[in-house]
Amino acid sequence: MTVEEVFAKIKAHQIEGTMFHDQMRQYFDFLNLHGFKRMHEHHFADETRAMVEVDSFYVNHENKLIPKSEINVTSQIPANWYNYVRKDVDATTKRRAVRDAMTKWVNWENDTRQFYAQMYRELLELGEIDYADFIGKKLIHDVSNELKFAERLFIELECCDYDMIYLTEIQDKYHKKFKD
Repeated sequence: MTVEEVFAKIKAHQIEGTMFHDQMRQYFDFLNLHGFKRMHEHHFADETRAMVEVDSFYVNHENKLIPKSEINVTSQIPANWYNYVRKDVDATTKRRAVRDAMTKWVNWENDTRQFYAQMYRELLELGEIDYADFIGKKLIHDVSNELKFAERLFIELECCDYDMIYLTEIQDKYHKKFKD
């Protein structure tokens, strides 16, 4: 793999990541869980900023644009949700939906960390230490922190068995935390 191919794959994955968080934002907005919606808005913005940093790094070191690469779009929102309005969602469905979303999020971040580690190794094998250093210090560091946060929240919600009263009560906390 070349440096160009590595960065093309990274950029495609970052686009998929922004799409993932945008869908999670919509998902939680529909479920009327505004703290979780705001949290994914924040992660969407972070992913977008990181993508801009990768673009800038590449163009400033390679003096060319990152080539386009295939992007895999996977819908995180169940297709049948488009047939309903918010008030149609009962507590049991909402609990299951939150559990499913949290599982998807943790899996996404874990897969992303593994993907960036693979790209880091590819760059090291190419002898591109400064490029690998950028990926390690920026992307792997960022995704590791987000994964830690997601896993802690997942465990917290598992411990309360996704209790609707608890889910509702913590929304203000997350809405305030991620308001900026």
